[in-house]
Amino acid sequence: MADYPELLRLIERVPRSAPVAADLLAAVEEFRRPARIQIAGRSGVGRSTVAAALAIAGSVETDPVDHPDIPEPTLDGDAVVYVLDSLQPADRSAVSRIAAGRAIVILNKADAVDGSWASAVARANEYAAALGIATVPLVATIAASLAHKPVTTVELVEIRNLTEELQSVPDDLLQRWERWGISAAFSTVQRNPAATTRTLTQVLNAVCGVEQARAAVEALTTRAAALRGATLLDTLELLAARAGSDPARAEIENFLLTDSAAEIGLVAAWASPSLTPVIADHRLVVPTSAEQAQQIAQWWRGYARGDIGSAGRRAALRIHRGYVSTWSKLAASA
Repeated sequence: MADYPELLRLIERVPRSAPVAADLLAAVEEFRRPARIQIAGRSGVGRSTVAAALAIAGSVETDPVDHPDIPEPTLDGDAVVYVLDSLQPADRSAVSRIAAGRAIVILNKADAVDGSWASAVARANEYAAALGIATVPLVATIAASLAHKPVTTVELVEIRNLTEELQSVPDDLLQRWERWGISAAFSTVQRNPAATTRTLTQVLNAVCGVEQARAAVEALTTRAAALRGATLLDTLELLAARAGSDPARAEIENFLLTDSAAEIGLVAAWASPSLTPVIADHRLVVPTSAEQAQQIAQWWRGYARGDIGSAGRRAALRIHRGYVSTWSKLAASA
């Protein structure tokens, strides 16, 4: 999370005695705090292993879902990583309680899905369609083991000494990689006898799906942080109105006209659910010229005039203003 010096200066410039000072400080602290990430799911699906595999700083594992002796957990994190190994009614119920756009589903134990990664991906897509939430396959046991310790030289030698029947696999290797990982590692050294420990580590990371899972979770948490920016700006506008004739009003309104506010609004609006249809297949462009920034700003201004609803219009105008701010800076430096 960027510090945005202008936002920090706003806090300093509004006296603690101002009527809106406490609410202002709370709003800024809420915006700047780290994302709250929950890892949830039924008992036995591997929540702890997924947590270790993804190695998400600050994540919290919730109580299990659908446990007879434990109340249902409140799934209200900025991002919820929901773990399942098969889709059960309890999963559908739990996922339905998560706010839209705040969840990613991990299909753990993907190696158990008909023995192929293609089958695991197909199953994940099936669950995604049923739940309406992106679902990513993962073999968390391998990923967690690799996160703790990459492939060692001893393990590389053990893989090279295996026979094609994969018999007499050392117990420590079997516990670390399971049959899924061992088969992938063995195939790698068969094709490339010069494979190193680093090569095997990369292969195992690829075949367990952890890179895609981490990327999906990172995208979710980045989006959650962006949406907090929209909440901040909405709150500041309300506080400015509440401040009346107090000098705090001018300070807040001046901040809302800064480049920092424009950037926060642009990033937040790009994550807005109200604009999903128009930005789904586009990336947030960083203009390289004033002309490009002006063209993009004009496009969003025109889009905001369409029949897109009040939330969509508000988000589109924030994107417009963000690019106007960029245009101004690029034009000044030309």
